Amino acid sequence: MADNLTAYLELMLEHARETTAAGRPRLLLVAEALGFKGGGETGIPLSSPALLRSCKHPFIETLRPNLALVPEGGSEATATIAWECFARLGLTPLVWNAFPFHPHQIARTHSNRAPRAAELREGIDWLRRLDQLVAAHSTPTMVAGVGRKGTLAAQVAFPEREVVALRHPSYGGKAEFERGLRQLMSRLDTADPAR
Repeated sequence: MADNLTAYLELMLEHARETTAAGRPRLLLVAEALGFKGGGETGIPLSSPALLRSCKHPFIETLRPNLALVPEGGSEATATIAWECFARLGLTPLVWNAFPFHPHQIARTHSNRAPRAAELREGIDWLRRLDQLVAAHSTPTMVAGVGRKGTLAAQVAFPEREVVALRHPSYGGKAEFERGLRQLMSRLDTADPAR
């Protein structure tokens, strides 16, 4: 899984350099945590084995041959909804999590639970480290949080930046999530000096 995360970050940094060179704005999208059917299996934020094997988004298609291992496994609804939406919008955000690990119930690794306050505090440190890594190539123009925990973590990590709150796409939030991303894209287009 660590090799997959490395491949993801290397390709994302390359994408950041290209985006910056083209003068286009960047987006950092902060979700909640890795799920057992998703990033807990792949090592990559907002992904799943099924998504990495079949997603038609150009970034995922470019990433696929660089992955060390895509395990057999299922689909994760939030990841699938998000990347389908990114593909429709022509968007490739840097995706990370408020807690970049898989929180699960004790002795039940195939379960999910919400990150605890201490885990979110730890995650904020990882979020700032990611920002420092990316800053050498491109500082995101805009930061968005997915759901309450993603938004709060981004606000704490980056108090000097505006953080846009997006509806979490699960539990009937798909349309509102996409609507929020479309509005965000409109703002990014306005910020794009090349347009």
